[in-house]
Amino acid sequence: MKKVFIHIGDAKTGTSSIQKSLDESYDRLLERGWLYPLPGRPEIRAGVPGDAHHKFAKNYNSSHRNFHQNPALSDAIIESFEESGANNLLLSSEGFCSYRNIDDIERLKSIFSDYEVRIIGYLRRPDLWIESWYPQAVKGRPFAKITFEEYLKKGTRPALNTVKNYVSIFGRKNCHLREFRRDGFVEKSLIADFSSIIGVDCIPEVSDEVNITPGKAVVEFIRQLNSKYDLATRKRVALNQFLIGAFSSDDKPCYMNSTQRSEYLSQFSDLIHFFDENFGDGSTFFDMELGNRVPQELDGSLNISFDNVFSWLDKSMDNLLSKGN
Repeated sequence: MKKVFIHIGDAKTGTSSIQKSLDESYDRLLERGWLYPLPGRPEIRAGVPGDAHHKFAKNYNSSHRNFHQNPALSDAIIESFEESGANNLLLSSEGFCSYRNIDDIERLKSIFSDYEVRIIGYLRRPDLWIESWYPQAVKGRPFAKITFEEYLKKGTRPALNTVKNYVSIFGRKNCHLREFRRDGFVEKSLIADFSSIIGVDCIPEVSDEVNITPGKAVVEFIRQLNSKYDLATRKRVALNQFLIGAFSSDDKPCYMNSTQRSEYLSQFSDLIHFFDENFGDGSTFFDMELGNRVPQELDGSLNISFDNVFSWLDKSMDNLLSKGN
């Protein structure tokens, strides 16, 4: 029976790198019997599909504004699969991890009921996930303006419960889940690790870093920029990308002190136990030892003033600070 592999994310687990590598490997994969289909990928510009199947994932997400359940989209994917001659279909979008309604996962399963389905997912330890997701919220639309402490109170969570639902719907043996931890990857490479899961050796490393997580000072500057100026969206994205490229840092994003970290992790104790039991291979699924995973102990909020910079911007960059979206 033909197989369908669905890479569900989670967000901030190297998904963009995996998707870019798969897109760049399209022909090599097809030669080996794997289709990474073009249908279901949103266009990044006229006639040019993106790297991931976000359009398909959103189409069947009942909590998303683009939820349509348009069967033409799934039909196009299946038709391309059957016509390709491939024995394996590979889909990837972190949007699959946004399925908060278990019925959406059931619907996804029913779409591919004629095939064997395998689920692939990488998960960060919850505290490390929120510390990685916050910079994403600041640098990307809709451009968060609040501090990390304020963001923490919003209750934004990794998709552990959603992934647990995938396990319940597709079954433990059909789910391949790994902790997103570079020193635990095959050859300490995410792409090599992903390749080992699906059993191919033709996927190259991406040519450059994708979706870089900026250092804390850059994140704080962008956050204050978001709060102070109503920049036009296109210009703000361009400026953010420039700042991240110009002042990127190898620092691990660390925003919580030990008390905050312990309190945050306690909210996930049952889910952590679930992944230990089902995917820990006799040990723990997540590396719960802080060790080098948390580079420093923080004392309160990051408090940096960029008043001089903003004063210069006010006087010198009127053309950049245009109003509106």
